Amino acid sequence: MNRMWEVMKPDTSLLRMDLLRNNIFERCQSVLCARPASFDSLFVSWVKSDLVDQSVREQVGNTIYTFSLKDIVPFLYSYLGAQKVAKPSPRRCDEILVRAVGEYKASPELMSAAARLYASDKGLRALTPPAAPKDRAQMKDWQIGVIAVSMREIAEAAQEPAAAAGTA
Repeated sequence: MNRMWEVMKPDTSLLRMDLLRNNIFERCQSVLCARPASFDSLFVSWVKSDLVDQSVREQVGNTIYTFSLKDIVPFLYSYLGAQKVAKPSPRRCDEILVRAVGEYKASPELMSAAARLYASDKGLRALTPPAAPKDRAQMKDWQIGVIAVSMREIAEAAQEPAAAAGTA
């Protein structure tokens, strides 16, 4: 994976071009997610350290271009990577999401989306996040996502007491 990353890692001159950057990053997500630890330690941590925590500057002629990404982008890329492996490997999907929840900042919408993906095969058992969210206030965003994906389970549980009362 390390050698593959060295080949895939984009030159900073390509990063300011949206089309190229997005295609390269999508390829990185698709390939590196096969090993969640490598995906996080190589790609996502590189995005955070080189493109979020600092900016890329490039001079073209007399113009200086500055490029940086928002602080939620590492979580976003983790989420997108987890989506790519969710069907073939729910375990790998979960590994990626656990790291993202515990390590990176997320918007409320991203945290809820990650919770829906994580809970898609667990239901209400996933009400407690697998890792403490970076921002403790996002616990409710996680729980909203789990509840959203668990509505059928909640409805069935609500009908059980009514059915039991009707037979008494």
